[in-house]
Amino acid sequence: MAERKASSISLPEKCDLFAPYSSFLEATLHWEKHLGQPDDYPAWLVKSMAPDGHQIRGFQCFHPAQGVLILHPVNFASTRLLLSCGIHGNETGPIELIDRLLNYALRYPEAVRIPICIILGNPKAMLRQERFTEANLNRMFSTHPTTAQQYESCRAKELQKITEHFLSSGEKRLHFDCHTAIRSSNFEQFAVYPTAHPDCLPDEQRDFLQESGIEAALIQNNTGSTFSAYTQRQCQAQSFTLELGRVAPFGQNDLKNYQLLSDALLQLINNQADSTVHVRNPAAKPLKVFNVVHEIINTGDGFQLMLDEDAPNFTPFSKGALVWRDPSTEYRVKSGIEFIVFPNSKVGKGQRAGLIVGITQQYG
Repeated sequence: MAERKASSISLPEKCDLFAPYSSFLEATLHWEKHLGQPDDYPAWLVKSMAPDGHQIRGFQCFHPAQGVLILHPVNFASTRLLLSCGIHGNETGPIELIDRLLNYALRYPEAVRIPICIILGNPKAMLRQERFTEANLNRMFSTHPTTAQQYESCRAKELQKITEHFLSSGEKRLHFDCHTAIRSSNFEQFAVYPTAHPDCLPDEQRDFLQESGIEAALIQNNTGSTFSAYTQRQCQAQSFTLELGRVAPFGQNDLKNYQLLSDALLQLINNQADSTVHVRNPAAKPLKVFNVVHEIINTGDGFQLMLDEDAPNFTPFSKGALVWRDPSTEYRVKSGIEFIVFPNSKVGKGQRAGLIVGITQQYG
């Protein structure tokens, strides 16, 4: 792998196309205000709501729902990229990053050589800066029919329909669902790769994650009902949940922490990732790959998770260490060092209280 000099692009905070608002994010948060007065909403966005979309700055643009914008360049490669954020409304850092990435794409359309779908996932929760309004949206993406009429349930159905259509073509389909966390982590930025093939992390995506500043990748074969699991399973996309540090309010995020990810996404949007010679960013850190060793289930009365409530993700346990117990069962580390991810002793009986993972590979 060749090495390149570090060269970062500063993403614009504003885009004149969204006037009277500064960006797509701001327009999205004012959506409700314009439901009865579409003339006050940016005119080209209104036109982009039509089934055939609207042409602007070299793109065919589609605006099928609140917080969703699709850009099709006139001449484009076979890769399709879905970038989602704000599935939890208080996880504002990735929202601000992707909003600025969209500003850059609209300001420099010649730099965009693949179709992009931008999703600001949970606008109502974003407006309140809360995780969700009624239910956890990232547990709503399922192929099983539901009659639930909660806002998040209806929003999940809407996003499923849009993403299935967007990812219905393209030789390579990529989805990065970007989050931040309340809990700290011994690896500040890490990825979860939902897959039915737990021994397989595609080389190209492994390189992308490392270039993006991701320090750890967790391969998870129990894919569940998250957004990235849905697009992997239903759309055959290479899908990742990216955990990008700690939760902060709008305007209080240090976007410099996402500089490597920003650079890697711009390279991908420019279709440079398809080049035959991969160029390594010298600022990238080694990438550790983890597999699930054991799933911790709350067994009910007497269940105890043997760590502090605020313990960070990837807290290590040595061989023989007691991780959890109940009156009749216990789990101890069998060999080497194992780590706990997503610990939560407060879940109900029968629900997942954490994952025990082990390192299988390291790159870089």
